[in-house]
Amino acid sequence: MIGLTALWLAYYFLHSLLASYPVKGFFKDLKPRWFKFYSTVYNFQSLVLFMLIFWYQKQLPAEWIFIAPAWMETVGWTIVFVGIVLGYVAFRNYSFAEFSGYLQARGDGNFQETMQITGLNKFVRHPIYFASIIILIGWLLQAPSEKNGIFFSISLIYLFVGAWLEEKRLVNEFGNQYLKYQKEVKMMIPFIF
Repeated sequence: MIGLTALWLAYYFLHSLLASYPVKGFFKDLKPRWFKFYSTVYNFQSLVLFMLIFWYQKQLPAEWIFIAPAWMETVGWTIVFVGIVLGYVAFRNYSFAEFSGYLQARGDGNFQETMQITGLNKFVRHPIYFASIIILIGWLLQAPSEKNGIFFSISLIYLFVGAWLEEKRLVNEFGNQYLKYQKEVKMMIPFIF
């Protein structure tokens, strides 16, 4: 399982590194004409690498953390489904064209990001991350194996680190408006954290 741990750690490190402003600036300076495709390529490579590592993980034998009762698999899949629905609802608050890199690739780089405080953002500042946590919990419960535990643990840590990094960016971008929002709405888990 050391190999799987190393792959997930490398994936999340690369994911954050390529999303950082210094790396984006480096590529923008290196190939300014092609930089408009950066977000699209970034998202594509992230998805492909995630799927490849996840496929590799599925091929590994399952060493169970504990033997779960049969009903736990149903509960786990139900929680995964709830997380997917929450993720869908949360994602509707954002521009898919911007997120996917389509606006940048089209050359529409003059869009202005707006601070989202409606929808699920009224209850939690990072609703997509919250939905991801729900999915991770369900995934671990439906098959409590060592390999799923590794995926759960590393992904959960990454979500909190990613949210923290995103918070710094949002404070820089929106200033006092975001600081006020931080005081009023929980970061990752509604009503708790």
